[in-house]
Amino acid sequence: MNIKFFFIAIALFFSVLLPKEGTITGTIINEEGDAIQDATVQVKEYPEIITTTDVEGDYTLINVPEDANTLIFSFVGMKTQEIKISKKEVINVTLKYELVKIDSIAYIVDDEVREDISYEYIEGEDSETWGSYRGTKKKSLSKTTEHHKTSWDYGGTTTLDYKEDFGVGEFKQANIKSGQLTAGEIHDFSKWELWNDITKNQLKQFKALWDFEPLERYCVQVTSDDGKPIINCKVQLQTKKGEIVWESRTDNTGKAELWANMFDATYTNKAQFVIQTDYQGKISSVNEPTKFHDGINKITIAANCDIPNQVEIAFVIDATGSMGDELQYIQAELEDVITRVEKDHKDLDVSLASVFYRDEGDDYLTVKSDFSKKKKDAIKFINDQTVGGGGDFPEAVHSGLDVAVNELQWSEDARLRIIFLVLDAPPHNNPEVVEQLQKITKKAAAKGIRIVPVTCSGVDKSTEYLMRS
Repeated sequence: MNIKFFFIAIALFFSVLLPKEGTITGTIINEEGDAIQDATVQVKEYPEIITTTDVEGDYTLINVPEDANTLIFSFVGMKTQEIKISKKEVINVTLKYELVKIDSIAYIVDDEVREDISYEYIEGEDSETWGSYRGTKKKSLSKTTEHHKTSWDYGGTTTLDYKEDFGVGEFKQANIKSGQLTAGEIHDFSKWELWNDITKNQLKQFKALWDFEPLERYCVQVTSDDGKPIINCKVQLQTKKGEIVWESRTDNTGKAELWANMFDATYTNKAQFVIQTDYQGKISSVNEPTKFHDGINKITIAANCDIPNQVEIAFVIDATGSMGDELQYIQAELEDVITRVEKDHKDLDVSLASVFYRDEGDDYLTVKSDFSKKKKDAIKFINDQTVGGGGDFPEAVHSGLDVAVNELQWSEDARLRIIFLVLDAPPHNNPEVVEQLQKITKKAAAKGIRIVPVTCSGVDKSTEYLMRS
């Protein structure tokens, strides 16, 4: 089951002042010899050093300290293995199934859980063989008149989601709770050198494919005359003729990011830009601002720092069939996050919204729940969603983002506006979609909405490039 997901495609290995460091590679397969994608590899003595396998079952661990002794190999439904490193540079592993006895099978019809299911196996598989598949393959079932209640081997607590209208179903894990997902984070604004993991040739290809080129970056920080950050200040990167190149708003640190030539090479004279701020009608500017690599452009305003309590968080989530093995885990995590935010930040006025999207030709393209301060309603809407449709790799990512940015009721005054975009597949790559993505990205920046992609495992480098852009 593919339940591992991570922020923007790769785990960030934190530096720990250690002596010599090395690299370990290898491949992880199952007992049938098939590659296991998204298996976890972790250094036992340094749990922050972790990675997952790709579609070929291959992994690479970098920055492994010389005094590390053991690697831990794990995957849902498989027996965890610990293997001594012993100065090895290549460690290949075969993981074995871990079968767990359960007492009954349930199925769901019209949201009602019913036990003593009547069923038969269609493809000639008996329960023992079926159980050994560990739920990685979906099998067709049909109802019979004979009730069958027994114990059999299958990994984890299992339900059969019986779709009465089609007469088929599939096994799903039911022992799902928060804290079961693994994640790593890349913050490109502070870890810009991590772009080096993509070669110059790949960068050229991806830039051409998506028409995104986030290279000409200008950062501005706006503070009051007593040194406090000015939040929600309107900021523009302009030409000296007054043409608006990029718009943004300062975040809770008083910073804003501005970009030139993000989608094309319109502006070639780097000295023609001006940064202009507008806070409560007070206009300030920086002529010929410096690019980020040369420093942050700082503006001081003689104004009181008005810190709003409003926080707006929207979730935009892929609900196509490929998310079937991930959505339930994500739902559990989101419920936990929402509950903890409400508990730990009582001083903030938090509103939540969510948009689920599929693709053209599916049962729906998008469904949404607009901003609400009622956390229970937000959680219920998220948990009520199911997967379906899709069928090809690209999905209607642009449609989900369009609804989130342009149809949700974002407030004019907020300390934080953020979209978590959760997906495991890229948008469609055609001129119309790419152009719409560009407009949405620019509109989000102008509204002060920060888009944080959360990419589930399996995305390719091209998708990673677009999400990081």
